[in-house]
Amino acid sequence: MQTLTQNYIFIPAKYKDCYLVYLLNEYAGNSIIIFTTTCNSAMRVSLLLRNLGFGAIPLHGQMTQPSRLGALNKFKSKTRSILVATDVASRYIHDRFPHWKRTSPALANSVRVSQWPRYPARRPDPQL
Repeated sequence: MQTLTQNYIFIPAKYKDCYLVYLLNEYAGNSIIIFTTTCNSAMRVSLLLRNLGFGAIPLHGQMTQPSRLGALNKFKSKTRSILVATDVASRYIHDRFPHWKRTSPALANSVRVSQWPRYPARRPDPQL
């Protein structure tokens, strides 16, 4: 039985696009889901990947329902091999396709490459 492969790598922000492309080349031929933190970053990453010749499609909350379903169906049918989704869209994926679990054969040979988190700005201590 094949299982889901997950990777999480801490990379300096200025190199993350280069490392993402490197990882995508390493896992070429597999279905890949990239999670981002914002709708804009999902669009930016998917456009970057498409310009580089990868079959990427975005999935985020600012898309219409038919567009979301179309993106999921293209990914599921392997018309597009890379799905770039926001964290909110990841919940939608699990709600829409409950059989897609972490150990599900439906996602065999998939790679989850998370977008590196932005650390929140330090808030001043209110007692100072």
